[in-house]
Amino acid sequence: MTAAARPLDGMTLGDLLAGARREAGAFAQWLTQADPALAARIASQSAPDEDLAGFARCAVANFGIDAEDADWSHLISAVRDAADPAVAAIGVMVRWQLAQTPP
Repeated sequence: MTAAARPLDGMTLGDLLAGARREAGAFAQWLTQADPALAARIASQSAPDEDLAGFARCAVANFGIDAEDADWSHLISAVRDAADPAVAAIGVMVRWQLAQTPP
C-alpha cells in the first residue's frame, strides 16, 4: 500500500518519507505532466546524467539531513493539506533542494 493510499492517522513522518522515496519514479512522471516548469527547472539544475527521479531521491535525502525547523514546518503543513501526501512531501523537498543550489 502506498503512502497516498493510507490515511494520515497513524502514519509517522518516517513512513511518509519512505513512501516518498519509493515513489520518486512516479513523482517524476507526475511532475512532467502536472508542473512542466518545475520539471524543466530540475532538468536545468541537475547533473547531466541525473533524471527527475534521481534528483527527487537526492532531494529527499538532503532534506532529511540539512533542512531546518522552518523547512520541516513547511513540509508538515503541505503534507497535512494535500490529497496525496507523498507527492506533496517530495514536491516540498524538491523545491527546497532547488533553492539550495542557485541556477
